[in-house]
Amino acid sequence: MRACLLLLLLYSAAAFADPTTVLKTSPSGKTLTFSTRNDTTIAVGGHFRLFRDGQAIGWGRVLKISGDTALGRLTRMDVTPQVGDQVETDLDSTSSADSEDRKSAAPSKSARRRAWELSEGARIYNIDDEKKEHLFNRVFFTIGKDFEEITLGPFRHPTWSLWFLGSGALMVADRPLTQFWQDVFERNLDVNIPTLLDTPFTAGTDGYLIAGLLGYYITSMATDHRKGQVAASLSFKAIIYSYLYSHLLLKTLFARNRPVSRISDPATHVAPFTTNPFEFFNFHAPYLGSDSRATAFPSFHWTMFFAVGRVLQRVYDSYWPYLITVLGLGIDLNAHRHWVSDMYGGAVTGIGIADVVYNNFMGNWEKEDKSKVLKNAALFPVSLPGGFGAYFTARF
Repeated sequence: MRACLLLLLLYSAAAFADPTTVLKTSPSGKTLTFSTRNDTTIAVGGHFRLFRDGQAIGWGRVLKISGDTALGRLTRMDVTPQVGDQVETDLDSTSSADSEDRKSAAPSKSARRRAWELSEGARIYNIDDEKKEHLFNRVFFTIGKDFEEITLGPFRHPTWSLWFLGSGALMVADRPLTQFWQDVFERNLDVNIPTLLDTPFTAGTDGYLIAGLLGYYITSMATDHRKGQVAASLSFKAIIYSYLYSHLLLKTLFARNRPVSRISDPATHVAPFTTNPFEFFNFHAPYLGSDSRATAFPSFHWTMFFAVGRVLQRVYDSYWPYLITVLGLGIDLNAHRHWVSDMYGGAVTGIGIADVVYNNFMGNWEKEDKSKVLKNAALFPVSLPGGFGAYFTARF
């Protein structure tokens, strides 16, 4: 009898002495595996908090439960988690205690964005934990979803439309703004570099961007740098979508005339360029290459460089990639001839395309809103025997 009581006491002590702890962390520290043997409140989708020496150091969401272990993803991380850190879970992901914990934690803007990515209905994907042979498949098989989201993005996400419509507000003041841009920036920042790839699609800095991304992808493959492979692959997708939507589709639809090289100098006022920012709808067939006739809005150059900068910023969670955007756009300013609203519209379009490419790859789009009218829709530029057009398909 005494032996049984002793064993029972030892078992109870062992149970209380073995808290829920971190067993393994990913290289980035954002994904971790922890034990669940003594936890009866854990559930997929529930929140958990991470403690070290009695102090809360992060919180996140449970992604998967397997036997006596669970896989979790941190949405806030004050310090890098370590094996042995204690985990406290909460079955009710919307409990008041958790709400108070979120308020007291006062997460940063970056943490709030990551929390949105892990919101209800979001699907989670971690580049560091994926097998390298699956990366290309994930890049390729999200193309259909990309077309759907880019086409319907303005309808599904009204904020996109508001940002894009900002171009209309700029058009009212386009003439003085563009004159200021030409006299201050284009005149004083006349930097030129030799053409690297002499093709209709790689003039100026475009060739350097494409060659740089290709070199980065090859190097990342050779060194098994998965984020590098993803960053380069998604950047190439963003460039292709920028060409299809900005260069072929939007430029053809708006058919806006480009400004003269110097609005303040009458000697430069030569057709087909203009000093009137409201010359739209000079319709023409889509130009596969570069052409100065009625192709002002939006700027493909700005679309492409902002799309690549945004993709790299999202992949690496850092704003340094925008240096590529600044350098790419800051060189050879005089050659492009755009209204200020063209540049703004291109930047907004590029950022929107990049967000679609990144979010679809990472699986971070929220569940479809039942109020949406159009579903499974896509818009494709097409080549026809007598010219060019667009093919639109949607399910209602």
